[in-house]
Amino acid sequence: NVTNNGAFPPDQQAGKTQEIISKILQDLGKTDGYFDQISGKTVTAKIKDEKIQDINIHGLSDQDRISPEWKKVIENTKNIFNTHFPKKVQAKPLSHFQSIPPPPTDKDGGFDKNIPHFGNSCYIAASIQILRSFPPAIQALSGKLNRKADESKKDFKLRETLQKFNQAIDSGDKAKIAKTGAKFRDALFKADGSFGDEEKHAQLDSQDVIRMVLETLDLKVQLQESRSYKRPNETEPTKRSVGQPTLDPFLRVQIANQEKSNNFKDIIQESLCPSTPIDNQNWKPENNDFKPGKYTQSHQIVGSPPQYLPVHLERISGKSKDDASKVQKPIEFEEKIDLSFLFDNKKDASYSVNAFTVHAGQSPDGGHFIAYRRNAEGQWHKYDDTKEDVPKVTDNDIKEIMKQAYSVILKKVEKPQDVSIEVGS
Repeated sequence: NVTNNGAFPPDQQAGKTQEIISKILQDLGKTDGYFDQISGKTVTAKIKDEKIQDINIHGLSDQDRISPEWKKVIENTKNIFNTHFPKKVQAKPLSHFQSIPPPPTDKDGGFDKNIPHFGNSCYIAASIQILRSFPPAIQALSGKLNRKADESKKDFKLRETLQKFNQAIDSGDKAKIAKTGAKFRDALFKADGSFGDEEKHAQLDSQDVIRMVLETLDLKVQLQESRSYKRPNETEPTKRSVGQPTLDPFLRVQIANQEKSNNFKDIIQESLCPSTPIDNQNWKPENNDFKPGKYTQSHQIVGSPPQYLPVHLERISGKSKDDASKVQKPIEFEEKIDLSFLFDNKKDASYSVNAFTVHAGQSPDGGHFIAYRRNAEGQWHKYDDTKEDVPKVTDNDIKEIMKQAYSVILKKVEKPQDVSIEVGS
C-alpha cells in the first residue's frame, strides 16, 4: 500500500501517479496488492502467470478514463510491471523512496526562456509569460489539438497558433518565436470582433489577451451570486443564491474605489464579498418572499479551491478609451493569503503569488508590459521582451514591484505531504 496523504494538484495527477507507480514497481517487483490513494485514486492490478492482465484506476470519471493522459498511465504501468516482474519483494526505508522529484531547474521549467520583441508585442509577451506559470493552460495545449464540435475555426486557429508559439518559446529559437508570435497575434485579432477597428500592430491591454486565451481553452472560474439578509427576530442572516452560476476566465477585482485598505486580501473581499449593506430597491421578491430593508450581495467561487487562480486587478477606470485613466494605487501582498471566504464550502484556501504583470504608463494603449514569474525554489525572474536576458529579482525588490501588479496568477499553498509505504511479503 502506498499512501499519499493529500491528493496531488489536479494538473499533476496523471504524471505524479505514473511516477510513483513506476518507482514502486521497479523497487518492489512482484506484489498482488493495490496502490491506495495515489493522487486520491486507487489502482488495482490483476495479475496472472506473473503478468498484468488488467489495470483499473478507481475514482476516475468516464471522461478521465478515456483521456489520453490516463490511458497512457494505464498502458505504461502494464509495461513497467511486466518488464520488471518478477523480483524479490524488499521493504526499503522512506529515505530511499524519493517520491517527490527535485524542483525543476530554471532551464527545465522554461524560466530562462524570454520572448524577443517582434513589433509592439510586449502585451502579448507579458501575457503569455505569466500563462506559462498557469499549468492548466499549458496542459490544455499539450498533445495533438483537435477541433471541438462546437468550436469556431477562429477559436481553433487561436489555440493552434498559441500552441506553436509556446513550443517555439521552449525551443529558444528567436526567429521561430517571432514568426509564431506574429501568427498568434493575427489569430488573436481575428478571433475577437471587438479588435476589428484596431491596427494589427496596435497595443492591446494584456488582460484582453489573457481573457481570450483562457476563454478559448475553456478555463473558467464558476461564480455564484448570493444575498444575505436578516428576517425579523432572526439572529443569524439567511443566505440565498441568485440565478445560475456565471463563468469567468478570472476574478475581476475593482480597486478604483477601494479606499479602506491597500491589502490584496481586503481588496478582494470588499470587491467580491462586500460588507456594506445595499438598499432594497434592487431586491426582486419571488411570490411572497420577504423583502428586507437592507441586504449584502457577494460573489463566491463554486466548488473546491483550485490549484491556480488568475486574478485581474482593474486598474483602468473611465467610461471610454477617451477618458480612461490608470489607478496607480499600491497594493500590499502577503506571502500567504487566506482566501477561504471566497469559496462557498469555506475550505482552507491559502494562496501565494506565482506570477504577475505590471504596466508602465497611464493607459493600456501605450506604455510597456513586463512579466514576473517565480520558480519552484521561490526565485523570481523578470521577463521584458525588449531585453535579451532573463534577470533574477531579489525578494526585497519584488515586494516593491508587486505593489503595482496588474494581472496575477495565484498558486495554492499546499500543506506538507507525507508519503508512507507498507510492503507485505
